[in-house]
Amino acid sequence: MAGRGAESGGTGKGAKPAGAGAAKRSGKAARGGGRPPAKQAAGGGAKAPLEAPGRHPEQEVFTLTTLEQVKTLSDPLRIRILESLCVERTTKQVADLLGERPTKLYHHVDSLMRAGLIHLTRTRQNRGTVEKYYQSVARMFRTDPRLFAAAPGEGKSDALRKMLAAVFENTAVEMLQLLSSAEGADAIQEEGILSYLEVQASEKAILAMRAKMDKLIKEAAAETTSAGGKQERRRYRLTLAFFPLDRTPGAK
Repeated sequence: MAGRGAESGGTGKGAKPAGAGAAKRSGKAARGGGRPPAKQAAGGGAKAPLEAPGRHPEQEVFTLTTLEQVKTLSDPLRIRILESLCVERTTKQVADLLGERPTKLYHHVDSLMRAGLIHLTRTRQNRGTVEKYYQSVARMFRTDPRLFAAAPGEGKSDALRKMLAAVFENTAVEMLQLLSSAEGADAIQEEGILSYLEVQASEKAILAMRAKMDKLIKEAAAETTSAGGKQERRRYRLTLAFFPLDRTPGAK
């Protein structure tokens, strides 16, 4: 997630075809391929910047190993909060970034804390109040494949389905938001990639493709958490699902 969301499977954030393209006309404001800038925060607050100064997690990958952690990320808003906390922020700063009321986020932040997915990094006195800064425990999150072998009655399958649905729901919402903008269709066609296909190849070729995708995800995560110099930084969403169809029930 740094953007970064939850990944499911042994290698796979948040998920993801990558995309990039040149803008058609110079001098024109760059079009974003990800979520539009945060809407004005409830209560009349100012729009939050796309990037805020802060520290990034030192740990690269965190593996979800418990049902509690998976259930925590079955909520689309919690995935967005976790992604926002790839940079150290307060709940108020996250709320401004997401265009939500801070009071709506407090119990979600508590849930992420209890699941061990974020931690309190520091506190600061500000005008008689104590500001609490949080950060995700890692740059990327993956699900332990053993959790997919759900035992009857444990509810693991349902939790995993909800988490996967939350990841793709967030992606769909963001893409629909982009399409609803004046230049949304052009932005996707010229600067993004949208693909849905069945891949048929040898086992060796499949493994090679999987390795390339895994490398791409790691490179994207490293770039996201790099300093970036003084260059303007763009925001893109990368959501990738690559899995065997011939092992699913009813496959031919």
